[in-house]
Amino acid sequence: MSCNEVCSKYPIVICGKEFITNFLLIDNCNFDIILGMDWLSRVYAVTNCQKKSMIFQILNQPKFKFPREDRIVDQVIHPDIVQMIP
Repeated sequence: MSCNEVCSKYPIVICGKEFITNFLLIDNCNFDIILGMDWLSRVYAVTNCQKKSMIFQILNQPKFKFPREDRIVDQVIHPDIVQMIP
């Protein structure tokens, strides 16, 4: 894998909540987005591999679950990122 471009301080939306992160655009990757353990720990994300879900327990905010139970598909990445990928 090789990295084409870095997107610094880019907003992403997960379950209607906006987060700022840095992206590395990777060639030949079959994933829409890969969120690293360091970033996930900063937003207090707890992963449930069995249910393929995450619970975000950010300090002083109500916790929320991804994917939301009321929606099967949710937008994770910002639409501009998709346009940047060759």
